[in-house]
Amino acid sequence: MKDSNTELRIAYTAVKFFLIFGLSIQSLSAAERPFYEGKTVTIIAGFASGGTIDMRARLFARHLSKYIAGNPSIVVQNQVGAGGLVAANHVFSVAKPDGLRCYTFRQAR
Repeated sequence: MKDSNTELRIAYTAVKFFLIFGLSIQSLSAAERPFYEGKTVTIIAGFASGGTIDMRARLFARHLSKYIAGNPSIVVQNQVGAGGLVAANHVFSVAKPDGLRCYTFRQAR
């Protein structure tokens, strides 16, 4: 009886070791590669191109990539309509919450 218990304990210990070791290796490889590497971040501007909001978004996009791990490409997309509400509805209702979309808005007065 003791031999089967000992064999069972050894088997459980081996399984635990391989699970822990395998999961730690997987988490290390995931930690080495930044989330945004090779991805495109889209900044959605709710106003026409050439305006103040668009210029600010493009200026921000030009320098933002340097400060995000993985150096993603940054694209500005204009969605005109309803004073920015069309773009806001798209970002908060339609776009996936995956961290690849952000919204620029006009400052309230």
